[in-house]
Amino acid sequence: MLLVINFISLLALIVTPNWANAQETDFFKLSLEELMQITVASKTSEDFLQAPSVVSVISKETIENYGSRNLRDVLDRMVNMQVVGSNLYPHNRLSVRGVIQTHTDNKVLLLLNGHVVRDANQGGINTDIYNLFPVELIEKIEIIRGPGSTLYGTNAFSGVINIITLKESDPLNKDKENQVTLSYGSNNTINNTVSHHQEAQQYQFDIAVNQQKSDGETFHNLNGEFGTSGDYPSDKEIVQLLVNGRYHDFSVNGLLSDSSQGHVKSLYQFPSSILDIQRGHLDVGYQYNNIQNWELSSHITYNFHEVGFDISNTRDTQTDSHSYLWELKSIGNITQDKSILLGVTYEQLEGTIGNQSDSPTHFNTDRHGAYGQLNWNMTEKQKVVLGAQMNNAEFSDSHLSPRFAYIHTINADWTGKILYGKAYRSPFGTDLFLNSPSLQGNLDLKAETIGTFDFQMSYHSGNIFWSNTLYHSEHDDLHQRETIDGIPTFVNKGSITYAGLETELRHQWNERTEILANASFQKSLDNKGVEKATFQPQTMVKIGLSYELLQGTTFSIHDSYFQAPTTLDEIGLDPSAINENPSAYHLVTLNLVSHLNEVTDHGFWQNSTIKFYIDNVLNESIYYTSINRQDVNSVPHHMGINGHVSLQMKF
Repeated sequence: MLLVINFISLLALIVTPNWANAQETDFFKLSLEELMQITVASKTSEDFLQAPSVVSVISKETIENYGSRNLRDVLDRMVNMQVVGSNLYPHNRLSVRGVIQTHTDNKVLLLLNGHVVRDANQGGINTDIYNLFPVELIEKIEIIRGPGSTLYGTNAFSGVINIITLKESDPLNKDKENQVTLSYGSNNTINNTVSHHQEAQQYQFDIAVNQQKSDGETFHNLNGEFGTSGDYPSDKEIVQLLVNGRYHDFSVNGLLSDSSQGHVKSLYQFPSSILDIQRGHLDVGYQYNNIQNWELSSHITYNFHEVGFDISNTRDTQTDSHSYLWELKSIGNITQDKSILLGVTYEQLEGTIGNQSDSPTHFNTDRHGAYGQLNWNMTEKQKVVLGAQMNNAEFSDSHLSPRFAYIHTINADWTGKILYGKAYRSPFGTDLFLNSPSLQGNLDLKAETIGTFDFQMSYHSGNIFWSNTLYHSEHDDLHQRETIDGIPTFVNKGSITYAGLETELRHQWNERTEILANASFQKSLDNKGVEKATFQPQTMVKIGLSYELLQGTTFSIHDSYFQAPTTLDEIGLDPSAINENPSAYHLVTLNLVSHLNEVTDHGFWQNSTIKFYIDNVLNESIYYTSINRQDVNSVPHHMGINGHVSLQMKF
């Protein structure tokens, strides 16, 4: 805790002397104005300082300036967040505010252009998204830290991530744009993207194809379960298609991908194997525009997901799932100072789980909900938001997810928020229906719930944004495994209390220099009195500096410090297979971006950008606690030093 307090003080000392005389640049002003408008918190555009959530935003410019290999690199730089994984699902789990008990990513909701992306079997197999989504196509990422179930339902538990690939619509633009990105890097890593954008007054259309392949780094002579040992791979390959567009009042968003990654089976048993994932996502929407003072829209979202992997050296499995989500929502003003959001949802989930030798189980279930939110501008400086969702699933009790926000604009520079929200995570197909000799589902399983209080103070003036947040959460009815009649079975068991402090700074130091920094400290305590009850590091400190060397060329350095995660022996377990112990580390990256039209007059380079990116500059050996198979102490978490160069051309 002392480290974080000192860090916050340091940020204040850095920023304060420059408040009075800092000169705001046009670039920074435009960038910050863009970041301030979000849709993720209330399903409509609003200033994020007035949003009823704790929100962070990542711009396309920030992603480009600091560089990345994948979405995981981008999210790892954000406050109180870390992407982790296991031997089965590499880098599959986004930990937000310490809420991490398993390797399944079912406590954070992923959205693509505002629409749910998730599988119906486990509700959180997202390793292909974090590892392989083409970041060069991202326009903006909106992040909620804290509950979001009032509007989004299940899985919006500790956070919501809205990945936006839609380009900002310009009704006067009737131009076309093609973009090609070619990238090559360490471990024979290839990443190529071709995209096309076309827009006119009545329509907008984007299509992109991405292909990636990498040998990855091989970690030699690791120990696994049952006395096995071998090489731990990190190779990966994917082909994916993204489409989005609109025509008059219709909209469409789609993602289709086929990926494979090296891993070490479901059991941590060598030799290594291959994890195959096929994903399909399609959202079709219609906006009704002929209703006075109201916006009414309807969406149908389809998600397909198929996963194949080896359970052990003698058993394999392949699962598939389909979900169909229908949503009708309306937004309107009921008085001059009050607006209301109303919506209803219905979701059908179906699929197959279990391997062929165990007589796979076919499931079909549904859930439905209704939500509402009232925004009341009490005065010019005071705003109250009240909301709730009632949700009912076929095999679970109905539950209410309320939201309350009081937002006070103290003066032109300072804004305060007091927030409370409750979120839930409903059981999915595997939790309810799995019938296997090694793991049993439970039709009586209830939803996990979490209630969170937030207090946030934000400073925004000119070229500075600085926020500090305190939070406290109560997590109940955890989904855990308990042996019943000799078979591990999903049950509701236990509770965890979380509390923490977050600080976040963005400061344009001068016309050429920008500072990004954040820090977090969190503690957890379970119902048995065990501290550090989850695996996320208690302390994270992340600092970036971006400097424009010359017009059009920017150099950036970023350092993310992660304290050591909770180890298995700290929670009373005694793994028999020992690899390198997880420890604290600094993940330092360097990035150089040059927009060639600013540095050369040669016509060929007029719309080209070249980028040089170096990851893990200190060549740290980075391992993470094994959160899936707990007879092994750790899994490799990050490659050693690696470099990448890319060329982007627009025409």
